[in-house]
Amino acid sequence: MNKYLQLLKDAFTQLHEKKLEAALALLREAESAYDPNDRNMGVTKEDLYLTRGSIFYEQQNFQEAQAAFENALKENPASSESCLQLGKTFLQLGELENSKTMLEWAIKNDSMNQNAQLLLQKVTDVLENGIMTKEQEDLLIIAYNDFQKKHYDDAMEKVLVLEKHESEKFASLLNFKGFVCLAQNNMEEAKAAFEKAKTVNPESSQAYAGLGELLYLEKNDYESKKMFEIALHLNPDNHFAIGGLDKLARQKETPAVAKTASLIEPLISESFQLFSNNDFIASLQKLEFAEKELRLRGDAEPVLMSRLLNFKGTILTRMQSYSDARKAFEEALTANPESSPACCGLGEVFAAEGNPEAAKTMFEWALKLNPQNEAAKQGLESVIQHV
Repeated sequence: MNKYLQLLKDAFTQLHEKKLEAALALLREAESAYDPNDRNMGVTKEDLYLTRGSIFYEQQNFQEAQAAFENALKENPASSESCLQLGKTFLQLGELENSKTMLEWAIKNDSMNQNAQLLLQKVTDVLENGIMTKEQEDLLIIAYNDFQKKHYDDAMEKVLVLEKHESEKFASLLNFKGFVCLAQNNMEEAKAAFEKAKTVNPESSQAYAGLGELLYLEKNDYESKKMFEIALHLNPDNHFAIGGLDKLARQKETPAVAKTASLIEPLISESFQLFSNNDFIASLQKLEFAEKELRLRGDAEPVLMSRLLNFKGTILTRMQSYSDARKAFEEALTANPESSPACCGLGEVFAAEGNPEAAKTMFEWALKLNPQNEAAKQGLESVIQHV
């Protein structure tokens, strides 16, 4: 195994065992061993900086964490994870405006980054109202971290403490409580929280989105659709509501397609979780297993196959395996000629390969298919100056 990769792997092991200083030492050694000319390693220095930042963050050394996450973002300006971690770090440093900016960029880079969405709500409310004490702010940050780690009972315990003082002022706190209740499968409490959030703020898009999700889980598709649509009317950028409407649309697929999706979707979700943790090799292996299963079934729905291949192309792009990434995106586009992500992915590959003209064309096609494709917008802005 490549020395850099081995040292990085060893650092991950030390980190998981909470041996933070040993992990930092291995990361320093890995940084020295990094060879920028080796483009087939599967990882970049972004992974190193993200890991280093996470260690400093856990040690509450937020200045050093900030520097590490900023280096990760320099390595990959489109990294949603780096933006999220910077947003969290700025929040700990009390730099709310900077925190808000980075969380907004995290969502632009990955519209499904729910952790960034939830934390952005909190930061925005604090900026607008400015009435939480430092102790309450710290407690809410811990609650969000608990939610991110799926420690729902711990998150709820802190939310209930905050609710005694802030429930009449912060709709976002109530919405957060609602989503924690949903995660705990406590539908009655979730509904009460979202309804109360609507009372506190009648224009709370996230409250309607939460009710839409609740109704979706109760299989009340008609009312669920109405709630998601109201959420989008109040905030066209509510990605949780966009995802909800997408779920409802997919339910109209044929029974055979739905059955296939039910088998493949969990594998894709597991792959995405590994990808979110920067474990690209394991993520690719999981996704390739899902791809094999999908092809073997013989009833592959083109849009599902396209979505899977787009994700595969994204992983390969992060691994700098551009030739294989291009093949994945091209097949995705063949399966679904209306796929904006496939065009955008090809644009990113062409840009990385030093072909700005071809990249520009693909980014333009991505935007024709979906004018809201933020990654394509950013990609187009980047390559125009090189054409």
